[in-house]
Amino acid sequence: MDNTKFCIKCGKKIPESSEFCPYCGTSQVGNESPKQSQNSSTQLDQITSVSNNPHHGMFIGLGWLCAVISLFIPLTGIAALVLAIIDTVKNNHKAAGIVLIVFSILFFYFGMTGFGTGFMNGVNGR
Repeated sequence: MDNTKFCIKCGKKIPESSEFCPYCGTSQVGNESPKQSQNSSTQLDQITSVSNNPHHGMFIGLGWLCAVISLFIPLTGIAALVLAIIDTVKNNHKAAGIVLIVFSILFFYFGMTGFGTGFMNGVNGR
C-alpha cells in the first residue's frame, strides 16, 4: 500500500504522516482521505481548465455586443443567440450562456418592435 496522500491545497503527493505540505507549506490537519483528495484535485483541474478557456470571454463579449446592437439592427440578435448557445454547450458555461440567450431574445424582440427608431427619434428631438 502506498503511504502517501494528496495536499489539500496544491494536490501534490506527500507522505501520509506529513503535517505540512513540503511543496506549498499548507497545514494538512483535517485532510481528506487520499482517494477523496485525488478526486478533489481532478475536479479542481477540470474547473481550472474551463475557466482558463480563452474563448469564453470572447464568445460572451461578442454575444453581448451583438445583443445590444440588435436593439438597432435586429438581425444581429441572431448572432448573439448563436454565440450564447455555443458558449453554453461547447464551453459549458450554463449561467452566462442562459442569461445571454434570454437577453438576446428580449433585445431582438425590442429591435423588431421599433426600439431603435424610437430611441433615435428621442435623441434627435423629434
